[in-house]
Amino acid sequence: MKFKPPTTPSVALSLLVKRLHLVQLAYYFLLICSVGSVAYADQQSEILIARVKPAVVSIDVSRGGLFASLEQKSTQGSGFYISPNHVLTAWHVVQSAKKVTVTNWEGRSVPAGIVEAWPESDLALIEVEGLGSDIFLKLADQLPREGEKAMSMGYPFGFNLFSSEGMVSSAVAKPKGESIELFATDAVVNPGMSGGPLVGQNGQVLGILSRIYSSTGSFAGITFAYPSERIKLLLGEAGIPGMGSRLQKSSSLGFESRQ
Repeated sequence: MKFKPPTTPSVALSLLVKRLHLVQLAYYFLLICSVGSVAYADQQSEILIARVKPAVVSIDVSRGGLFASLEQKSTQGSGFYISPNHVLTAWHVVQSAKKVTVTNWEGRSVPAGIVEAWPESDLALIEVEGLGSDIFLKLADQLPREGEKAMSMGYPFGFNLFSSEGMVSSAVAKPKGESIELFATDAVVNPGMSGGPLVGQNGQVLGILSRIYSSTGSFAGITFAYPSERIKLLLGEAGIPGMGSRLQKSSSLGFESRQ
């Protein structure tokens, strides 16, 4: 039988120091890993914004009166390209429009006209005149999942392009007093961002920003969006020329470019 010699105070102290060193090393390792993961997440967000923003636009709407002099820009919203010349937005942004102007993040403005509208879904498709955009976004094939990360993008109050990260708070949500079935997110949305995209991590559009729940008119923590999966069904049923095959493509990335 082997007997272990009694541990002297100096040996015990040495063992304690070694253990403390190991704990300290483990702490620094975890700290470096956490900092690295945060930095990686930030980098991914930067890449996502850089790739999506060329497709997101500001929409100015003029509603004319009895006289031309009374015409004024009375509505401002957002939208996004889903083909080189087609922009998706919320119906309430362009409702009763006499003139629609689309402006991209670089400040280039082009006139546009309403192609199709689905007021019951608060959805509208507009077509821009001229060159349009080389970058456009894909609509997701599936309904969003609760807890899924999401980023809202748009032009609040007519400012430059803003983005905010959040997640899908509820996969199914009905605003009070309405029959429309939407989903909810906690990503920040303010007036002027209606019609903009709610983008997933892969760059595909989870839904279109429709409205916020607030007693003040500004963001209070709940945003409602109309799901892309249903948008694709509406576009398909309407038989929008040239849209069906483009929208049915699947890819690991949520971006398309003009060939």
